[in-house]
Amino acid sequence: MKPLTVTLLAAYATLVSTGCRCISVPATDSTRPIATLRISWDNSAQVQYVNTTDHNNAITVNVPAGKTFTIAYSGSDDGGVKQLHVDYQFTGPIVNGVATSGHPLIAIDDFSSCAQTNHVVAKDFPYSPATAVRYVFSSSATDFKNNIANTPTITVNHGP
Repeated sequence: MKPLTVTLLAAYATLVSTGCRCISVPATDSTRPIATLRISWDNSAQVQYVNTTDHNNAITVNVPAGKTFTIAYSGSDDGGVKQLHVDYQFTGPIVNGVATSGHPLIAIDDFSSCAQTNHVVAKDFPYSPATAVRYVFSSSATDFKNNIANTPTITVNHGP
């Protein structure tokens, strides 16, 4: 998990050193950004992640019942990250032989007013056995030249 730590530390160091200043968007950029999707629980003692570089296989994790987990999705691009997006669907408990499911519409996180090399967004998912017991997440990052990177999925079994 060292590459994630280095990536997050680099993003934090860049954020601190630049003071959230905007960068100039390059005239050309044919390289896709790096997109990372991370899940953590137990106050970040348990962390798993996927990305578009060295951890590019889908994973499944089991989060214990009663635990809130956090999904963090990020993008990194030397020419600036314009948008981040997380997509997920969930399956709820089976009641009378029928499983509930959903695919929420989530707004895209738009950073087009200020190009920065790194952006991170995090969302918490509390334990809710009556609503969802299994999630499938993916995320994407888009740079200012509309190059898109999509992460592999993280499937979360939440509960017993």
